[in-house]
Amino acid sequence: AGYVHLVLLGFFHVPASHMTGAVSRLGADLASGDRADLRIVVGIVAGFLAGATLSGLLIGARQVGAGRRYGVALVVEAGLLAAAWLVGRRGGQSAVPLAATACGVQNAMASTYYGLVVRTTHVTGLVTALGLLLGQAVRERRLPGWRTAMLATLLLGFLVGALAGAWAFAVLRLDALVPAAAVTGLAGVAYWAHRHRLRGRAAAPGGSS
Repeated sequence: AGYVHLVLLGFFHVPASHMTGAVSRLGADLASGDRADLRIVVGIVAGFLAGATLSGLLIGARQVGAGRRYGVALVVEAGLLAAAWLVGRRGGQSAVPLAATACGVQNAMASTYYGLVVRTTHVTGLVTALGLLLGQAVRERRLPGWRTAMLATLLLGFLVGALAGAWAFAVLRLDALVPAAAVTGLAGVAYWAHRHRLRGRAAAPGGSS
């Protein structure tokens, strides 16, 4: 998510995955009457919403759990990123809503994990939750280890992705979306194959249900 956000921000100068910034910019465009920018920002918000809706249809649950259709969602996300790259290469502004839709799919894939709110496309909630846990740890003198580790890992992952995106964008420009689409698609196919293999074992005589 950090990678894609950095590439889109560098090329189109708009926050494709951060709805706080997008809605704030929407308000500014409405106030100033900037119709050209308004269309782009409306496309970002609508695209992100559509992606989250699509993710909900595909996966059907907010809680992370084995056996759900994460592979299909990842392949769809990869297709959207590839489409954004193709449209952007031709100078089309529709690349931004397409990328925002991909971010919406990803962000909605796992909204909660054992009661912990999970956000992968923006870090405001991560930093807030991490700070809350640290504050509670000081007060109660007990650090909730796995929750803190998970939030810190997500935050670090976004930072590393943004760093990789900055390097890739400096060299490849918009073509930096290609490796993002490829890796996401391969991850989706790998998860689908893994899930299919597990279902095959469970269906076999003597397999666990």
